[in-house]
Amino acid sequence: MSKQAVYASISASNMKFMSGLLKIVKPRTSDYVLKFYKDGLSAASNDGRKRIRVNIPYTKSCIQTDMRDIYIHVDRVSVLSQNDDADFFFDEKSINLSYKSKSSVKNTYIRYRDELSKRTPMPADKIRTGDEYKIKELTRVLGQMMFSSSSDTTKTEEDMRINQVFFLSSGAVVANSRFNASVGRMDCIKSDFNVVSSDIPLILSFLSKLNDDIVIVSSSDKELVFIDRSTNSSLLLYKVVCKSSHNFSGFIESDFVNSITIDRQALKEFMSWSETSIEGTKKLTIAVSGDVMTATSNKNHITECTVLNNNHTDFKLDVSMPTLSGLISSSGDSKTVTIGYSSVLSKHLIEVYGDNGIKHYTQAMV
Repeated sequence: MSKQAVYASISASNMKFMSGLLKIVKPRTSDYVLKFYKDGLSAASNDGRKRIRVNIPYTKSCIQTDMRDIYIHVDRVSVLSQNDDADFFFDEKSINLSYKSKSSVKNTYIRYRDELSKRTPMPADKIRTGDEYKIKELTRVLGQMMFSSSSDTTKTEEDMRINQVFFLSSGAVVANSRFNASVGRMDCIKSDFNVVSSDIPLILSFLSKLNDDIVIVSSSDKELVFIDRSTNSSLLLYKVVCKSSHNFSGFIESDFVNSITIDRQALKEFMSWSETSIEGTKKLTIAVSGDVMTATSNKNHITECTVLNNNHTDFKLDVSMPTLSGLISSSGDSKTVTIGYSSVLSKHLIEVYGDNGIKHYTQAMV
């Protein structure tokens, strides 16, 4: 290979960091955009409502001026993530990307963006201010709010306007959807922001790939941005105006007529057997009498388990099996789970919670 006048080298770990983050957002044009700046490489992916921009440093470089945009098709993204350090060599028409190890040499070529191209250019690297959150705590809360906010079924804009999670400066965290809700506390919230439920998996994926224990959250009227404080890499989400109220604070203080506590493992087996053994319906009839909870379907006995603590009177209700299972899975890792039924707010209201400070709500089937 002839000697090139301009070059840049980037470590394998930083290349993999960039590639992993890019894959979070599938680009609308099927291309990732890359740009070599004087002080580092930036890459971005944009699908219209969601955008990710990743910034990584050079290990060495002689780049003196910002280069033109280049594009990598999604099918070629693996060329950006190899086990060896990456060397880039620039000429007037293209960029040579080279990986060298003791046993092999790999080369590929990337063309510059056509001046007349209508593909999305590299977005500006804005400096945003925001509040710092511990990634571990934010991940825990978002993960346990996913089911109640109907994250996996939020597809249309109308769904997005209803199914959201609200972080309130009062310390409350509220998940809302058409059929379920969750309420908890997160005392470190400094300013209000809300998350569309279908964005939660993307946010969790972004947080899991950061090499830090802190993330910055910046919220404005139109944008919600999660920022890696060490590289200024960011996940930007355009907001969707919420249609419904999120005032569920009364749920936490509400007394339930019926309340039972059950061993978590026993309850998981109870629900797993019910879902496996019943065919053709999602409805399960649950009856509590003394220290025994029984499941029946069409008057057929399915299974039963022991109740550790029955605080009130015996009761019976019909419930959606997938919904109850989802709420139980969202209640943390405590050894026991508490289920309440029939509140002063609604005689058909069901409450499920463990010891993680988040309570989940749904309605019995009537």
